[in-house]
Amino acid sequence: MVPQGGTPLRGLTVRQILRLAVGRRPGDQIEKTLESFPTLRPLLDRGSGELSGGERQQLALASAVARRPRLLLVDEFSAGLATDLALSLLAVLRRLADEHGTGILLIEQHVSLALAAADRGYILDRGRIAFSDTAAALAADPDLINASYFGMG
Repeated sequence: MVPQGGTPLRGLTVRQILRLAVGRRPGDQIEKTLESFPTLRPLLDRGSGELSGGERQQLALASAVARRPRLLLVDEFSAGLATDLALSLLAVLRRLADEHGTGILLIEQHVSLALAAADRGYILDRGRIAFSDTAAALAADPDLINASYFGMG
């Protein structure tokens, strides 16, 4: 799981958090992870409490990806991120899904951003699925997306 707001492990360095994430896996797993998150490389010896919000969010995502999960739950990952950074992180998630078969459940209020990377989309109304379809079909129906923000009725 990647919680909203990034990693809570503020007393550790970036390197220590990634080491915890990979556990007993082969030694090159951190290097493979850094290939997907190159902006973390110069921050390896920095305490996670010293990172910006965007850097913390990248670290939380990198830590989760390094575990090679079969299912990844990502909650509001784009909160506080610049759009170009959010798009590059979505590309990492898409690659993880495509290359490793990882299921990704992305909970996101920035609908167009999420639908650009998703296979399917679900619109909730008061905790229930009100609509579901392919991401492309939902993205093509802006009235439905607008209705989801302003109430289904």
